[in-house]
Amino acid sequence: MSFFLTPGNALAIRVNAHRSAWDGSICNDPTAWSCLADPKFQERNCARGVADCFHLATFRLQDPSVVIEENGGAWIFEKDSHAFDDQILLLWTMDFEEPRGVREGAQARQIVIGAYRVKSVERVETRFGRYRVRPHPDGWTRFSGFRVATPFMRRCGGPYVQQIDRNHVQRIFRELAEESDDAKEWYSPEDARRLKHFSTHLDEWLEIGRKAEIPRAEARLKQAAVEATSSEGHTPLAGLSSLIETNKLKAGAAGRPVVVGSLAAAAAPEPPKLPQLVEPANHAWIRATYGAEVLTALQLGSLTKPLIVLRGNPGVGKSHLALRLIDDPPRQRTLVVPVSATWRGPEDLLGYVHPVDQQFAGTPFLQFLIQAETEWRKEKGDRRARVVVFEEFNLSQPEHWFSDLLALTQFEDDKDRVWRAGCKLRGAPNRSEVFISPALRFVATVNVDHTTRPLSPRILDRAAVIQLEMDPRRALELVGLQLEDAQLEAVISLDDMLADRGAGFSIRSARALAEAMRHRGTLGLDTWSVLDMALGMEMLGKVRLHARDPHDDATRKELARFKETHGRHLPRCSERIQDWLDQLQAGRDVVQA
Repeated sequence: MSFFLTPGNALAIRVNAHRSAWDGSICNDPTAWSCLADPKFQERNCARGVADCFHLATFRLQDPSVVIEENGGAWIFEKDSHAFDDQILLLWTMDFEEPRGVREGAQARQIVIGAYRVKSVERVETRFGRYRVRPHPDGWTRFSGFRVATPFMRRCGGPYVQQIDRNHVQRIFRELAEESDDAKEWYSPEDARRLKHFSTHLDEWLEIGRKAEIPRAEARLKQAAVEATSSEGHTPLAGLSSLIETNKLKAGAAGRPVVVGSLAAAAAPEPPKLPQLVEPANHAWIRATYGAEVLTALQLGSLTKPLIVLRGNPGVGKSHLALRLIDDPPRQRTLVVPVSATWRGPEDLLGYVHPVDQQFAGTPFLQFLIQAETEWRKEKGDRRARVVVFEEFNLSQPEHWFSDLLALTQFEDDKDRVWRAGCKLRGAPNRSEVFISPALRFVATVNVDHTTRPLSPRILDRAAVIQLEMDPRRALELVGLQLEDAQLEAVISLDDMLADRGAGFSIRSARALAEAMRHRGTLGLDTWSVLDMALGMEMLGKVRLHARDPHDDATRKELARFKETHGRHLPRCSERIQDWLDQLQAGRDVVQA
């Protein structure tokens, strides 16, 4: 597993609920208190006065710290002991109350109870293996009686540790700053001062953490590229990531990459140059738009698989990326093939034998293959990559119409990389077969919803599947639209809860919103009204909810929280959400047009 924190975001971990406010003292009557720990641990340790709880000193006034167990931290800290340095770490637990502790059932919810600005992580040698996290002396705060709901969290690549968008973190502290003056009591007299100090410096500390994380993230991605070549028993190629960047790759007879230099066989003849799928002219754009991780995945995937599958929600930019892998504005080396749900066999992709002249009538796809072969066979032909983009690849079942052709790309000998029509090709009477050029690259875009079919193991075995995501902030930057902080927070919150349902905020959503904002004057609307209507059409209009689905019940709670937080500025969205809540309460599903 690889640790990946989006620079600028905050980290988050769960701690147990404590009666003693995590001040270093053991809970009173611990066996009667539900804190999320194993009851046997409470009996063996807490009840006997053994201070072995990982979270006991989380907010101790002198030298506070929190412990992460081996399984939750080794996958990060064994590779990078400084991974948490200078990052904001939110600490959360399940809501609790006297006399029993953690609430259960409908009242159960996650709450944030404090935060660190991490100073260091050190190994604590025990038989379990642990990692002790310490904050900067002035960089920790504990929330008093506030019940701050935990915002949406994403995994960082492995268990236990999660990340939270920086906008959510900023909103939490804005709300706490507004409420803190009305707080009736604090755990200690210093807590109010700590909260104010933390809130004042939060933006500065987030920026320090962002700058510190960027080089670490890049180093982890390069290391991941090297480690990826070690899978399935292969020997790792030390320096693969730099070779990818500097294009120091050659191809075997069938276009298979081998590393040039001391790792190459000394007696082997120099093979023809393998054209790259991701051409250097587009590296910066891909990195800036989708992140360094996607760029590295594309480069690595194109070296090991004949098919790249771009997976993501509608509007995330899959097709746009597929057309920007090679530097080909005139589309002379690119062919877009829209896949139809009616495709059932190879004839849909390649063509058919005409019943009159018994010649094979090829499709534009077949003509593209012939052109690629012609250039590859020329002594001074165009050896640059040629890309076929399959749009909506999984509307039908690709194994029925594409897997046989795809299988030809895995052979090393040229004579095995030949597709045979079985008769003469129309327009080329002297030939009946086509050589599959090593310059050919296949890229497919897929959505995953009720209208598509899952890809079979036969296809997936020859494909590199790359997940594309578009952060709302980045989508807005790409269209040149700047929102107020509160508006951006609303967009991000809604995206967090709806993205996995195919209703996230995409580049298409950003373009639609930007266009509506440009015409708000003629429409007689302010920016909040435009945003209200746009979110309703672009995001809420795609949602389906089922009254008896537990996963949908969790979304229902998140939508209710969104309505409470943003309903004042987004009345149309709020009213729509309330209608859904009423329908679900009555046992009726929510289905859009």
